[in-house]
Amino acid sequence: MKKKITLLLVAFLTFSNIAAAVDFYPVKVSAEENEVVETSVDSWMPDSHLQEAVAKAYKSENHLPNFDKNQLTKEIVATVKSISYVPLSGAPDEEKIHSIAGLEYATNLQSIIVTNNSISDLSPLSNLKKLNGLELSSNNIYTIDFLSNSSEKWPRLNYLYLGNNHITDLSPLLNVKHLVRVAAENQTIYLDDLQINQPTLSTPNIVKSYSNNFVPISIKSTGNEKGILSEDFATITLSNFSDQSGEFTYSWNVPSVDATFAGSTNDIFSGKIIQPFTIEHISVAYVTVHYQDTNGNKLIDDKVLFGNIGNVYQSEQLDFNGYTFKEVLGDTSGKFTDVAQEVTYIYSENPIKAANVTVHYQDIDGNKLTDDKILSGNIGDDYQSEELDFNGYTFKEVLGDTSGKFTDVAQEVTYVYELSDGAAVTLKYVDEDGKSIAKEAILTGKLGSNYEAKAKQIEGYTLKETPENASGTFTEKEQVVTFEYERNMSNQPSVPPTNTDKENPNSSKPINNKDTSILPQTGEHQSVPYLMAIGILLLGSSAIFLRRCKKV
Repeated sequence: MKKKITLLLVAFLTFSNIAAAVDFYPVKVSAEENEVVETSVDSWMPDSHLQEAVAKAYKSENHLPNFDKNQLTKEIVATVKSISYVPLSGAPDEEKIHSIAGLEYATNLQSIIVTNNSISDLSPLSNLKKLNGLELSSNNIYTIDFLSNSSEKWPRLNYLYLGNNHITDLSPLLNVKHLVRVAAENQTIYLDDLQINQPTLSTPNIVKSYSNNFVPISIKSTGNEKGILSEDFATITLSNFSDQSGEFTYSWNVPSVDATFAGSTNDIFSGKIIQPFTIEHISVAYVTVHYQDTNGNKLIDDKVLFGNIGNVYQSEQLDFNGYTFKEVLGDTSGKFTDVAQEVTYIYSENPIKAANVTVHYQDIDGNKLTDDKILSGNIGDDYQSEELDFNGYTFKEVLGDTSGKFTDVAQEVTYVYELSDGAAVTLKYVDEDGKSIAKEAILTGKLGSNYEAKAKQIEGYTLKETPENASGTFTEKEQVVTFEYERNMSNQPSVPPTNTDKENPNSSKPINNKDTSILPQTGEHQSVPYLMAIGILLLGSSAIFLRRCKKV
């Protein structure tokens, strides 16, 4: 019994000593370990330059000139209100801040200025609700997606500078409700090489502005390649690859903020994306597709299809406003070969109605000879007017272009006509036997105009009567007016004198008036000259006889 009690006592004492030893040493080790954790700032703020910036801020805010970064603790960081660290321009990379891990403990931080560094991850700042200013220009920032789907982050932030980074999407800023100033100019993004293995490639537009809308971009290439942005700015279509490699440059410039911030700003969101490409084909063949009008003018730039020799190609007929497809030259589909091929789609311009051409037909006084003719057609079409014939009229001249092209301006053509010449009217003077006793006269004039024939005074003759057609109008047929005379008796006077040269006011002037014929005299008028001749002869003979007698 005593032996058992002795063993129990020894065991108790031994356990007590061990327990005492255990209680002592763990406390000492635990204290040492806690001291190491608290003094190792590198474990939770690994960037030494950030440590310097935070220590400098704490030293300045608390007037502690001898404070060292190695004295930093999470509790100390939580009191800092403003941090600034801006290396000189062109400073080597090892002098820049690369990580801002550890700032998540700076819960009272209001302002951060860390430009010209190499910061890429901003997530340590996401829960700093007292931030009102953040300057992060000229860093290595590609995304601010950590702000998405949260309206609690940065509730007091007023201004944000993100210029000279690599950001393409600012839409997460919609959740930052109190921003009044945003600057994000000169973003530059270099994308991985794009491997091209098809004639046309569509790729998404990755540039979004503050309003969560796609930003319109301009597209340029180093060669003949084409890039077209869709109407909603969401998709970029690349085509016309002619070089084995090259690059596209997508540029944008949003001149002002287009979101519902508190206040307004004219800050810029601009930048460019460099997209290199390489064509994967080893044996490449080309088919050039032209789109032209009927005159050979380009409607759009040529499209170049390419593919491996032996692969199938398919060209496309396009639609153009104001044009109608007419025909295609070449094979619209087929196989790529080692010889370049061409396909030409030809379109005719849709007709546009032109202004009319009005054709007038008038006499010299402007009177219509017939209704106007209206010529109509399409702009660019040819027109041809027509000279017409009108009874009793002769074409004189035309005013305006008898032929030409229809335009958008009304045109006029005027054909002018004058009355035609009528057939001559011949005046004859005959005796009762129908024999001519005076030269004929000719009357001329315009068709339809009036004429009036006058009898002549003919010595020894008297007009029997005036013919019915002594007055009338000029016609297309020749007319004859015959004046018949009878011989006078010895004591009968001739027809009263008539002024045959006086024209009727309504008739045309005769082209040729023939003189009146003088016929041999008869009766008393004939004997007088003979008697006078005999008397003169007798007087002459008597004078000669008397002269001879005197000489004897």
